Amino acid sequence: VNPTFGAPIKKDKLWFFATYTYSRTDQLVGDSYLNSNSLAWDYVPDTAQQAVDDQYSKDVSTRITWQATARNKVAAYFSYNNSCHCHFLVGRAVSPIPVVSDASVLLHIPNKVSQVTWSSPMTNRVLAEVGVSYILEDQQFNPRPESIAPQITDTGKNVIYRASSSTMRAYTPVYGSRGSLSYVTGSHAIKGGYTLTMGEYEQTSTAVGNMRFSAVNGNPTSVVLGLVYGYIP
Repeated sequence: VNPTFGAPIKKDKLWFFATYTYSRTDQLVGDSYLNSNSLAWDYVPDTAQQAVDDQYSKDVSTRITWQATARNKVAAYFSYNNSCHCHFLVGRAVSPIPVVSDASVLLHIPNKVSQVTWSSPMTNRVLAEVGVSYILEDQQFNPRPESIAPQITDTGKNVIYRASSSTMRAYTPVYGSRGSLSYVTGSHAIKGGYTLTMGEYEQTSTAVGNMRFSAVNGNPTSVVLGLVYGYIP
């Protein structure tokens, strides 16, 4: 679904364009079913509820252009995209055991892009341009709402269930700016300028119940404790 709309706000002065997009994909996962009880120690598949690998994306974007004077134009652009891979990794093999639905990841990725540019033909031969931008990518690897007990990896039953191995958030803001000055003659041109991009990366991680279990055919074999918190700047 993708409606769009654009129009002048003020003739020969101010214009805008806006668009909205919604897309969705649901894919049934073969030989993978929901866990009948996410609190129980043993995994009992609910064969009436097949696992679904579902994804959706919502995007809103708009652009405004302002012809301030005959020689000065300003343009602003903003885009917000919210994507969800709502059962990320479901049915996939992880080292190399398949993941059950309640051990999948609720992956949200809200992205933002903001840009402002200014351009001016200062003379018939000189063009100046300046732009700034801000981009945010926020990857949120959350547990499923039904994941309320620590993860179990059962090598006898060949399943990973109850919770994801860890939850993580990767937060990445990026700042940018650019500027240039162009000089154009009838047959030659020279242009000088700069581009600057700065950013940071922050990652945090936890685990449901701060532990993970290993088992063989329902019999516990080991436990990893103390999965409280991780941080990577």
